[in-house]
Amino acid sequence: MYTLSRQGSTETQHICRSAEVFHMTLGLLKEKASRRQRRSLAVSEVLSVKAVEWIANLSGCPQRFQPSTCATRGKYRSISGVCNNRKNPLWGSANTGLARWIPAEYEDGENQPKGWNAGRLYNGFPLPLVREVSNKIMRGSSVLVLEDKVYSQMLVDWGQYIDHDISFTPQSSSQTAFTEGLDCLNTCTNADPCFPIQV
Repeated sequence: MYTLSRQGSTETQHICRSAEVFHMTLGLLKEKASRRQRRSLAVSEVLSVKAVEWIANLSGCPQRFQPSTCATRGKYRSISGVCNNRKNPLWGSANTGLARWIPAEYEDGENQPKGWNAGRLYNGFPLPLVREVSNKIMRGSSVLVLEDKVYSQMLVDWGQYIDHDISFTPQSSSQTAFTEGLDCLNTCTNADPCFPIQV
C-alpha cells in the first residue's frame, strides 16, 4: 500500500523507467566488455560520451529543458517548482536531479550502493548492518527525553522538511530483478533493483 501511495506522475514514472532501461543497458554492455577483457571495467572505459548520450536518447531519457520565460510577477509559486527561483528556474523543481554538495560514492563507482557486496571492506572494516546502526542510535526510551536548552522544535521541522525531500524522491518502479527475474519482495539477494535490508 505504501508503494502505491508514492506513485509519481505519469511523467515521473516515464523518467524512472527510462533511467532503469538506460542503467541496465550500460550494465549489460559493461559486463560483456569486462568478460571479453577478463577484468572489471568502468563504463567510461567501454563507451565514449557520445555513445552514452546516444543510449540515453534511445532509452527515452528526457533532455534537460530550460523554461523559455518565467512570469516576472507570478502571485503564487508553481506546484512543480519550476520558476520558483527566477535566477535558476529548475532548482528544486520536479523531475530534476537532486543537487549534491559532495560527490556520490558508489560501490562500483557508478550506481551500486555501498554495502552491495557484503565482503567488501572500507578502511579495513566491513560496513555494519543498517538495522544494527538504527537500533543502536534509537535505543533510548522516550522517558529519557527532556526539554532541550539548545534545540527547538524548528530542528525537528527542518529535519522533516529534508526527510520529505529524500523520501518522496522517485524510486525504481520495478519490483522484479532485471536479469534474474527475482521478486524483490521475496528475495534477500542484491540484484538490481532489489537491495533488501539485512536483519
